[in-house]
Amino acid sequence: MGNAFDIISLVLFIVVILLAFFRKVNVGVVAVTFGVIMVRIFGLTDKDLIGGFSTSMFTTLVGITLLFAAITQTGALDLLARKIIALAGNKMWVLPIMVYIAGFVIAGVGPGAVPALAIIPALAAIIAVEVGFNPLMLVLIGEQGLMAGRMTPITPEAAIITGAAAEANIANVMPTILVCQTLVTIVSSLVFWFIFKGHKVKQPLNPIERGTLEKFNAKQIISLLSIVLMLVLLIFVKVNIGVAAFAVAGLLFLFGVADDGKALKSLPWGTIVMVLAVGSLLNIVNKMGGIDLMSNALAKIMTKGTATPFMGISAALLSLVSSALGVVYPTMMPMCADIAAQVGGMNLTIGILMALNARTVTGRGQRVDVALVDSVVSSLEVGWQRFFASGKQPELIGNRYASAFPYDSFQASDGRFVIGCGNDKLFTLLCTKALDRADLLEDPRFDTNIHRCENYAALKPEIEKWSAQHTIADCVAIIDAAGVPVAPINMLADVVNDDHIANAREMFVHLQHPVIGDMIVPGNPVKLMDTKPEITKCAPDLGQDNKEIYEGVLGLSDADLARLKEEKVI
Repeated sequence: MGNAFDIISLVLFIVVILLAFFRKVNVGVVAVTFGVIMVRIFGLTDKDLIGGFSTSMFTTLVGITLLFAAITQTGALDLLARKIIALAGNKMWVLPIMVYIAGFVIAGVGPGAVPALAIIPALAAIIAVEVGFNPLMLVLIGEQGLMAGRMTPITPEAAIITGAAAEANIANVMPTILVCQTLVTIVSSLVFWFIFKGHKVKQPLNPIERGTLEKFNAKQIISLLSIVLMLVLLIFVKVNIGVAAFAVAGLLFLFGVADDGKALKSLPWGTIVMVLAVGSLLNIVNKMGGIDLMSNALAKIMTKGTATPFMGISAALLSLVSSALGVVYPTMMPMCADIAAQVGGMNLTIGILMALNARTVTGRGQRVDVALVDSVVSSLEVGWQRFFASGKQPELIGNRYASAFPYDSFQASDGRFVIGCGNDKLFTLLCTKALDRADLLEDPRFDTNIHRCENYAALKPEIEKWSAQHTIADCVAIIDAAGVPVAPINMLADVVNDDHIANAREMFVHLQHPVIGDMIVPGNPVKLMDTKPEITKCAPDLGQDNKEIYEGVLGLSDADLARLKEEKVI
């Protein structure tokens, strides 16, 4: 039934998106409705659905939007942006840059796109009319700025993307996304500038003079300083961004800088419900293997050359019918790592190129045989040389994977083994079909991958209560039967003595070295069926091939070589 559940969960998720689009209903509300249905179909509980609601995400979204709703009431950001734009004076080409920067700053200092979407279009349109630009051009350029600014690490969007990336075992994504988004939006802004003939407007119709703008009043100054206070709490005190925003907003309300009632009414509750509810539904889909199914399906029709544009087009189409924050990021991000792993493979690529070259030479095609275990053995080249030279085992420096848990080594009765549990579906299988510990699924410390990574020190002993009662062989057999990746930890001596690796796969080759004598080196991980690659000689000693190079390649005579030696050139 596992495959059936995969398909059903994915189909129902797609139905949710389509219904929300065609019926014009908040996708979050529809997601909850279908979530209730899905937990019954899959034999889950309401706790599985409710547990998918991220309290951290709620705090971040509400806290930040509440703070900037309060700041917006004072008009501080609006006035600040107008003052920045007024600095352009009569230099018309500077105004689009200023509007872009204003959008970037307003979105990037913390509120994200939602508050900026309310400020930038109105501001840009007014400025455009006054100076003679096409209003649509300046609005689009301002939107490009906020699209880039929303990717700074302190925005709600960044929190959502970082969380989705963490679930996909992808770390430190925001700097790369920020750079790429900024470059793309700058290029787009230049395109809009020329399409709408902004370069042909030489003089402003009604210039905005700095002297005509009012000064910041006390409330506006305090509200701007509140942004600085939030950043201080975030960066230096290490307060959660949502909690920091809540606290600072509370100060603004307490001191009468803004009205809490108006701020609460202005919050984008529809967006908040959508993000949280869709995230919860995706948690169910992921548990049932729907995301893995989609990843596998896309991977089958992708190549290295088409993966990036295909994912971009898929994300764009999904954005047409849903929210980037609520649907696209949480859906597409977990797929990236899976697809990247499936369309990659350095050794396989090398093998294919070798086979193609062999076909050019011999006129015959051939099958390429690349095993993952061979690739791993080959990659430990320095380790093998140290082992063969000294006979000493390398010291273990830790096996825990920082972005997923339980993805670590565990103690059995006769040694250690590795569990590769990289998502919620695998953890569910591990707990129910191997450990007989369904209670671990109900523990809030272990209900999501993020929580399991945070509380790995508490989870590992729980797993080892079971594993310590069994041998490595038994642990591997039971967990493997449950459908969870698992393997024994082989010492180098074990690998060397493994008949399959050492002999059948020919991953250890004996060579005669002119100085060392008999030596063993790792074999070639790429196997071709007809033109078998072989390692037949050692790396040359220093200067071993000098004569061949000097005479055969460079064409130097004995007299030339003698002269060069005399002159100490060689």
